[in-house]
Formats: sequence, structure tokens, C-alpha cells
Amino acid sequence: FKDIYQVKGVEGYSEGLTFLDSCPNFRGGQPVQSRDHADTEEALRFLQGTDSWEVMYSDNAPSLRSTCKSMAVTWEPCQPGIHNNNGVIENTNLQIVYDIKVTLATGGLPACMWPYALAYCCLIHNLIQGEDGFSPWMRKFGEEFQGTVLPMGCGVFFLPAPTKYKNSKAAPSMSYGVLAG
Repeated sequence: FKDIYQVKGVEGYSEGLTFLDSCPNFRGGQPVQSRDHADTEEALRFLQGTDSWEVMYSDNAPSLRSTCKSMAVTWEPCQPGIHNNNGVIENTNLQIVYDIKVTLATGGLPACMWPYALAYCCLIHNLIQGEDGFSPWMRKFGEEFQGTVLPMGCGVFFLPAPTKYKNSKAAPSMSYGVLAG
């Protein structure tokens, strides 16, 4: 995810860990600082949430192997050179990268904002209804998404947290910002 100048995304993220729950076609994505064990485990535990995982199929990354071991999840790596084993996730990754590019371009945001777009694009995919009338979100959670969906990059008015900053007395109580994921 580095650009042609080898510049990382916002907050120093240089990698993205993607996840696909193949049964409901539910996608997840988390930006990570590196491909080491600590970052990989933190991202996978976040993506796992309260779900219980029995088996994880992945590439042969050492950090994924060690993370599966520490999370007590059976790890089944793909076999090098046999693309049938990892073709589904590779295609998913290509779709996610394309979605990130389109989302950033339509939102008028620079490429360095990809860490925010990663999670946003996965969420939007999960909310789209399939031909059967159900979304991946509905299949996974048994109910439709209850939140408000706004386009990434849209202007919003928000009430700043008092611990962050305080508007002057002459300013409106709401501040203007750009939704970033």
C-alpha cells in the first residue's frame, strides 16, 4: 500500500490485513504497521471480535502461522504455486484495492488515506444485498445494519470532544469536518 515514493498511509500504516469469512462472504480489513506477529495478532483479534474461529486458510506468512498458534486456531496454508488454493482471497484482495481507489477518488481524498478506506470499503461490501436479497451483514448477524451510512469524504458537522479541543465562544458549537471512514 505504499505509493510510488514509498510513502506510508496516514498514521504510518504500510500494510493491510484482509479477512474473508467465506460462508456469508463477509469482508474485514485492518491496516497494520508491519507484518510482524504482534501487529498481525492485534488485527486478527480485532477482526475476530466475539466469533470463534476453528480454521484459518492463509498464505505462508510466518506471522499468520504464529498468530494462529497463539489464538488456538487451526492453520491451513495454501500450497505455493497452486493458485486454486488462494484464488478466492487473491480476487477479494484485488476487489478491495480497486474499491479503495474508487472510494478515495470519488471522495476527493489523497491516496495516503487508504487505511481509513480499507475498513470503509469492507463495510460497504458487507451492506450490499446479493441476488438472494440478503447482505453479508444480514447473513452474519441475523439483522440489517442499524447505523447511518455516509459516503467517505463527505462534509459533516460534529460536536468536538471536550478532551480534544474547545471552540471559541464566538464560534458555533459544531465544527466542520470530513468523514474519513
